[in-house]
Amino acid sequence: MGSSGAASANDKTMVLKKADGTVVVKATWDDLTDNLCVIVYGGSGAWGQVGIASHYGLSEPDRAIRSASNSGGAGWYCTGNLSIREDALYDMQLRWEGSTGNWLYSQKQTFYT
Repeated sequence: MGSSGAASANDKTMVLKKADGTVVVKATWDDLTDNLCVIVYGGSGAWGQVGIASHYGLSEPDRAIRSASNSGGAGWYCTGNLSIREDALYDMQLRWEGSTGNWLYSQKQTFYT
């Protein structure tokens, strides 16, 4: 497969929903500022996390997972500028824990930095 230069960078937004369609976690990646943000819905007993990792099993530190987590009702939490490889493909995944201890996980989605 030939190289066509730098990857096309994009912002990324993901949501995780319960079976009834209620959004419980929303996460964003801002490619301009390399900022990963997460907001958790579902009240003070809920917890959520977004994680990103290199899509290609690269050696450390490139494979290291970067994450942001927050509690329900706490508003947005953002990491600030993350030092990660540019022009690369990454996976993003969300998880949520409800106040009763039940867990939900999203499918992985890919995005470019």
